[in-house]
Amino acid sequence: MTTRPRPHSHTISRPGRPRRSLTGAAPRAGAVVVLLVGLAGCSYQQHLGDVGDAGSDSGRAAQQDVAAQQDVGAQQDTATQPDGPQSGPLPCSGFPLRAVWGSGPSDVWAVGYWSGAPGCGQTGIIHWDGTAWSPGGGCLDQRTYIRHRAVWGSGADDVWVVGDAAWRWDGTAWTAMIPAFDDLRSANAVWGSGAADVWIGGGRAGWPGLVQYLLYDGADFAQVPPVSPYAPLGLWGASADDVFAVGDAGMILHYDGASWVAMASGTGEVLYGVWGSSATDVFAVGAAGTILHYDGTTWGPMDSGSTTLLRGVWGASASEVFAVGDAGTILRYDGTAWAAMDSGTTLSLYGVWGSSGSDVWAVGGGVNPNNEGIALHWDGSAWTSVAMP
Repeated sequence: MTTRPRPHSHTISRPGRPRRSLTGAAPRAGAVVVLLVGLAGCSYQQHLGDVGDAGSDSGRAAQQDVAAQQDVGAQQDTATQPDGPQSGPLPCSGFPLRAVWGSGPSDVWAVGYWSGAPGCGQTGIIHWDGTAWSPGGGCLDQRTYIRHRAVWGSGADDVWVVGDAAWRWDGTAWTAMIPAFDDLRSANAVWGSGAADVWIGGGRAGWPGLVQYLLYDGADFAQVPPVSPYAPLGLWGASADDVFAVGDAGMILHYDGASWVAMASGTGEVLYGVWGSSATDVFAVGAAGTILHYDGTTWGPMDSGSTTLLRGVWGASASEVFAVGDAGTILRYDGTAWAAMDSGTTLSLYGVWGSSGSDVWAVGGGVNPNNEGIALHWDGSAWTSVAMP
């Protein structure tokens, strides 16, 4: 068996494993390698000093916030989340959703932005058991403001949620793998080929240079040098050595198992989502109704029939693909052309995922004026809004 090389500048060690560096030198003075914190029965495994810069003011502030489990500072989220942070405490029900993923029709996770009184049981994560949505657990209800932007899993007992932090579900409980990112390098996307090959992409949209790629191999995080100044907003791959990242200014990158390489996208529009049915059938969506298709050789534009900003894409097959976006936009591709669907809402939709072509979820919501979230379900005939907890 050939071992796939791990491209990285240094490794972020897990508890019980020595920290390594390319030079073999000891960790720099003042760097915090591992922080273990217990709160409300939750597990925290942090590798501060490597996620962001522990020697900087922002790095030290992040460490203090993690240790005290204080509120994560709310910043305007510009191009990634143009509706910004929620402006005040809310009742303990409903919040805007940003992403959805499941291992099957009775095991679906949706995540988003939560703002409200601490201790009310909401954590910005909800779970569908095949019958109803319910709060998704965790210990994040000690905070009054939580931002989750992406969710992905390799199975029912291995689910990742990323945003201001990186959390992992093992089928029983959530563990904070990285309890706090540097706020300017918080995570936007997560995808993996399996439990021991997980990519996390981060950085602030619209701020070139504030970019971060982390690769988790089941034991360690490797921090991978970026090849583009633009933050990744979406990740998807056909395999461990065939991964795509999309982002600002039409950025599309491809990872071949050894390194990231820029691809010609033919657009300058921001790209938010990427998904494929195979390595030779990949879709990317973004601003101004942009939809691009990759045939294994080149990227080319598709006629979406829309000028609305598109934020997410997923498909059941090469001939059944869904794209979602602002103003309740849902588009469906039948293998020949894209057509608009009636979503029944004007709220922005950010994420889409399904277990089949007749079991699809689209989630979203707005921060202003009502901070409401929405979970829509497609049963093969119509989209229906399903009550959130």
